[in-house]
Amino acid sequence: MNTIKYTARKNKLGLDSARVYVTSGNAEYIQLEFTLDDDWAGLTVSVIYSKDGASPMSALLVGNLCTVPWELTESPGTLTLGLVGMRGDQRIVTNVVSVPIHPGTYQPGIAPPPPTVDVYQQIIGLMQETIDKAASVLEETQAHSDQAQAYAELSSQSAEQA
Repeated sequence: MNTIKYTARKNKLGLDSARVYVTSGNAEYIQLEFTLDDDWAGLTVSVIYSKDGASPMSALLVGNLCTVPWELTESPGTLTLGLVGMRGDQRIVTNVVSVPIHPGTYQPGIAPPPPTVDVYQQIIGLMQETIDKAASVLEETQAHSDQAQAYAELSSQSAEQA
C-alpha cells in the first residue's frame, strides 16, 4: 500500500509523509492514515475528496485509515481532501490539502500490448531446456533403476545358491 500520513491538529491538516508520489491508474492501493488530536476524540470523522474541482465525495474514517476511491486516481490531476468531524450539532473541519496525481502506465479500457515475439521465443527456449533436462534425468533414473533391479536379481540368485 502507498500510505500517505496526515496529522489534524484542531482545524489544521498537515502532511506527515516525507514524500508523496501518486500515479494514475491505481485501485484500492492509495491509503490515507490520519493522526487526530484530542479535539477530534468522539467525533464521527469523514474524509471529503474532490478531484480537479469536481463534486466532492466522502468516505467514513474507520480507525485512522481510509482508502482513496479508485475513481479519484483513475486519471492524472489534483486530488484535494480534508476532514469533517461531527457529533450532534458540533462540527470540526480542516483546511484542504492537495495531492498531485501523476500520469501512470495504466490506461482504462486499453490492454497493454503483448510482449514481442522475441520474449515468447525466449520463454519457449527456457521451457524446452527444462523439458530436455527433465527427460535426461528421467533416462538416468530409469538406467539406475534397471541397474538396481539387475543387482537385486543377482543377489537373490546368489542367496538361493548358497
